[in-house]
Amino acid sequence: MASNGSDSPAQFELPAELIEALKRDVVPHIVECCRVSGNAFDEDTEHNDNYTLGTYSWRNLYNRLGRKLNKKLWLVKLDENDLRITFIPLDGTIELRVHRCSGETMIPTGGLRAKMAASGQNFLSQGIESWVAENFQLVVGYVFDQFEGLSLISVLKLFGPSPQKLVALPVATLYQTERLSFVDDVAISGAENIATPGVTKTPAPERIDAPQLARDMSKDASASTRLKKKVDG
Repeated sequence: MASNGSDSPAQFELPAELIEALKRDVVPHIVECCRVSGNAFDEDTEHNDNYTLGTYSWRNLYNRLGRKLNKKLWLVKLDENDLRITFIPLDGTIELRVHRCSGETMIPTGGLRAKMAASGQNFLSQGIESWVAENFQLVVGYVFDQFEGLSLISVLKLFGPSPQKLVALPVATLYQTERLSFVDDVAISGAENIATPGVTKTPAPERIDAPQLARDMSKDASASTRLKKKVDG
């Protein structure tokens, strides 16, 4: 989206009608996509990893929204690794990209086209479409990983001087669950829960449980043996 002099990247508010439409029409598909992707991940946890989970969920969602969103309400543009949606009742004035995002920075984990557009860099799409410089991009970002499942869906304002130096500001929270803390035998020093600025926790319509990791029982046995020797000694 192009910005004018009175609309800085930090100042933006979505129409309430669009937020409600996203919650009603788009969020359920993201939730279902992550449920299906989590089940697929569980089929082979030995060889699947977070990248596998992200790739599966992204392509599933790409196909799902392209086929199932109501074409009378939503304009869906599908390019290679680029998914853009526009709510038609608002006269096509607001376009959003959809991407999986990092839970720490909320920057898309992929989304090269979105990143280049957000930083105002021109490039050709499939050798045909010339993109104009833009000051920011709106992204429907979802946080989904192998440990916590789907934890957050937000509309973000993505902007910055280059694709490698971007900032994602939260515009609206569409879905959020309580984040889990993962504890194992190895202590992670200095780990803290990092709250997303401007995001208020709200009850989620559905919880997608994260894949469970197998516990190495040999660690418990070894620790128990070491403790017993220390007590006896």
